[in-house]
Amino acid sequence: MTLQPLFEQAIPITLTNLHREYPNGLLHQLNSAADIQAPRGLHPVFFGCYDWHSAVHCHWQLVRAIRCFPTAAFVPAVNAALARSFIAENIAGELTYLQARPGFELPYGMAWLLQLMAELREMATPLSTQWQQLLQPLEQWAIERLCAYLQRLPYPIRSGMHNQTAFKARVYRTQGWIAPVVLVDGRIVGVWSHENNVHRW
Repeated sequence: MTLQPLFEQAIPITLTNLHREYPNGLLHQLNSAADIQAPRGLHPVFFGCYDWHSAVHCHWQLVRAIRCFPTAAFVPAVNAALARSFIAENIAGELTYLQARPGFELPYGMAWLLQLMAELREMATPLSTQWQQLLQPLEQWAIERLCAYLQRLPYPIRSGMHNQTAFKARVYRTQGWIAPVVLVDGRIVGVWSHENNVHRW
């Protein structure tokens, strides 16, 4: 069975929710009264789909769908939705939020952000290249924060789901994760030995 029928069922649901602001499960630290804003004001790109990492994941799903099935009927609607999200001003707003909160969505959301970028690289079209370039500041932030996070861990995390480092290692892999070294575009951007030594724990 081809995956296209599954995508054809899922894509309309994703498109409906991609820019749906409510309901919303904000994970948001208030530093002042100025931080009391609607989800769209806090996260100009990834405000839909109930929470931040789900919004990132849904953008990844859409990119994956049009990469795998570039002639499918849903492609024009997906391109329009992604173009609505991937605007330089919106991306700058996301980066401003993340820079003020360096622990936000670590490691789960940052891992999905790298997965989104990996999918755009795999797509390798003029449009995906344009989106990749626009999102590059967010990618660089995710790389820096993940590397810092991994360096701080005294041992791998095996409980729970969103902070489970074994899952993150698998997500990083298409971006270039080769334990115990993190590679992005052939460059070493981080070194981490704990996953390699998991048997000790």
